[in-house]
Amino acid sequence: MDERGAGPVAWHVLEGVPAGSEETPGLRRGLVAPGHRQKTWLRLEEKLGWDRDTPLFVHTVTHLLVLLPQLDDRRLVQVLDFLARRGHGACRSPVGVHREAYEVFTRAWPQVLPLVGRRAPGVRTGAAWVLRSIRCTDPAAIDALRQRAAVEDDPSALVSQLLAVGMLAQDRE
Repeated sequence: MDERGAGPVAWHVLEGVPAGSEETPGLRRGLVAPGHRQKTWLRLEEKLGWDRDTPLFVHTVTHLLVLLPQLDDRRLVQVLDFLARRGHGACRSPVGVHREAYEVFTRAWPQVLPLVGRRAPGVRTGAAWVLRSIRCTDPAAIDALRQRAAVEDDPSALVSQLLAVGMLAQDRE
């Protein structure tokens, strides 16, 4: 390929592809394949690290959010923990180098909200933590957390849901 973009692959095709993304489709598939889940998750988390300002991070988080309903409860708890920790830092400010990560996380609540009602308490705890971390002030999210907290039987999930409701209601005001 030359500097004009002529050759086997045009430059405009490569511009939107984040460096390092060639391995991520296989890693995402490994998250749902029995026997490879733990090793795959560790590799994916190592690959992403704490750099929220890379296009690879934004690209991968976007696909992880779509993958949430397909994950088993154990992997889901790990992914929600990852999203909550990374989302907290990414949602502090809408300006700066983390702008793309901010936008991905603030649009993530519709994928996370159904998890508030899952059977596994760890998933319910993680979903509440993600919603709190990304500062989701949508009334539907706050109402869903309140309704779930009213019938919650797991103490850890209840605390997470109440903390999320308190913080999100305060942010909304």
